[in-house]
Parts: sequence; structure tokens; C-alpha cells
Amino acid sequence: MTKNKINILITCVGGKFMYDFMACLRVVDGVRIIGADSDPEAQGQLIADKFYTIPMASQDPSAFIEAISNIIKENDIDLFIPSADEEVAVSAEHYDYFTKDLGIKLAFGNPQAVTHVTDKYNLLKSLSENGLYDGDFYLVQGKEEIESALEKLDYPKTKIIAKPRLGRGSRGVFLFDDAVKSFYPFLEHRFCGSGDRDVFFTEMKQRGLLVEDLVLMPYYDGAFYDVDMVAKDGELQDICIRLRQLKNQFSPTSTGHKICMKPEVIEYAAKVCKAVKADGVFDIDVIETPKTMVAIDAAFRFSGSVGASRVAGHNMPAQLVRSVLGLPLERLNVTDHTVLRPFWTMQSIEEDKEGIAL
Repeated sequence: MTKNKINILITCVGGKFMYDFMACLRVVDGVRIIGADSDPEAQGQLIADKFYTIPMASQDPSAFIEAISNIIKENDIDLFIPSADEEVAVSAEHYDYFTKDLGIKLAFGNPQAVTHVTDKYNLLKSLSENGLYDGDFYLVQGKEEIESALEKLDYPKTKIIAKPRLGRGSRGVFLFDDAVKSFYPFLEHRFCGSGDRDVFFTEMKQRGLLVEDLVLMPYYDGAFYDVDMVAKDGELQDICIRLRQLKNQFSPTSTGHKICMKPEVIEYAAKVCKAVKADGVFDIDVIETPKTMVAIDAAFRFSGSVGASRVAGHNMPAQLVRSVLGLPLERLNVTDHTVLRPFWTMQSIEEDKEGIAL
């Protein structure tokens, strides 16, 4: 970079762990953070250098792109880091516009891979074709195909997971469990829960949800890892692995992790990177059982709590900035087995933001 400042635009600055994320970025010399969020009262605005309210990509993709474009032009942005799945998807659709017309870098460098991995069925196909998943899985449309897939997956003897092909996180995830005779919600505020076959069809009907484009696969019970990576042309550059220590494994936010730089997980993650041709930021959720290892989800954004790992010396957001902008990566001194838990804290803000009371 020839200028003194590195202007980085990040979205979702109202996120629960955005303080940690911003603290990670500020380790890189010259970083100036422009934050954006659909919530005008997003608390991250207090510690960003500048803040904008933007439309939600999930509700109005065109308005989102227009707003982001204006911010980029107004602030001479060098790097744009979208933090939500919908934002990543729509940004990938406009990749050439951002990189060629506006001349900026995105947190990811392979828009085709983004489109491919966003589809959970295609993700499993890629894993299976590359020897990274040896289980069965089915894409189903309608009740009859679900019934057939459940039988092939040995339900009701085994538990089965159903999730939307283009879903986000734990939204719409259902665990078929023949022992559960009434709907058991894992998360109260979204359709994510468990029940038997009859419960599933009843809940779908009552909620007005379509029984289509669902991926069914076996339920794997084992060690659950959040794996955040930085890659270049399919080659792993750096990786942070956190073992989930949650009361509810379907929780959308972290209630606890442990740094776990397990060689077998690193090797598996590197192979997934190569299989999907990951470039830039890449995140997978990995379940390890005594018999197998499988990435059950993937995204070209960091996990929401990646910044927490900085306390263990693992600053992945800073490594991403260095990689994407062509700066030398640092060799990080990671304290393995560090146990992480979130706590409330206080942070001083600039005096000119004193009038903002959230």
C-alpha cells in the first residue's frame, strides 16, 4: 500500500462480538474502520471510525449494493468484509463490479466458490467427491421424497438432520428423533428443533413452510469445531480451530470455546479448502466422531466470534487483511487449549460520540 491508511469497510457492527473483531483489525498498522449495519443503534458504531446505516441484503439486495458502493466511493475503501451470509452472496454476484469498477478487494477472492458452497447440497457433493465425506445425503422435494430418504438413512433407528439447501446457520434445521413426540425447540425465536416424522410435517404445515429443497443427512454426535481460515487459491495460509463448549450446539452465538489446534482437524480443513478452491476468508463447522470427520456447513466469512481467539494470540482478521492486501503474514504464537468465555466489559469511546446513548 502506498498510502498511510488502510480503509476497511465491515458490516454487522451491531454483532455481539464486534468489539473483539475490531480490536483484531486495529493490530494492523494504519487501519481505519468504517462500520455499517441495518440497525441505526448498532453499538459497534461507537468504536468504528465512521458509521453508516444500510439496507439489509436479505430484504433489498439492490439497495444494499448501492449503499455499499456509495460508502466505498466516499471513503476510498481498500477492503470490504461482508459479515453475513446474504451479504456475502450478493457481493459475490457483483464481484467484478467491486474489484474492477470500484477497484477494491473483497474478503473472498473466488465468487464461484462462494456460490457453490452456499448451496449445502453442493458442499456435501464436493466433500463426497473428494473423499472428505463418506456418509449418505439426499436432496428432497416434497413429502414422498422425504419419506424415501428417511428410510434410506435408516430412520427411525438413527437420528436424521434436515436443513434448507440454501439456509443460514441453524435457521430451519430439524432433527428427526423418533423418541420426541411433540416439537422440542432448540431455539425459541426461529424454527430449529426436534421431533418425530409426524411432528415435522405438522410443524411445517402450521408454520406455512414449504417441504422442498431440503438436504437430509445422518445426525453426527461428536466434537464440534468452529474452524476459521485464511486461504489463497485453495491453499491454507492460516487457521484457527475452536472446540465448541456450548449448552446448546444449535446456538447462533458463542457461549464458550476452547482453542484446539488438533493436527487431524487442520489436515482435514486444508483438504476442504483445496476441494472448494477457497480464497480469502473461509469458515467451516466440523464434527468429529470416533469414525469420521465431516464439514456440515461452510461460509466465506468469519464465524461471529472469531475475534475472541485474539486472547490466545490467534488474530485471524488481521491475517486476512495482510493476505488480501499483499502484506506479509505474521507468525502467530497461539496458546493452544485456551478456554474462552464471553463477558460484559466497558470500552472508552471518542468524545464526539458522547451524545450517542444506546
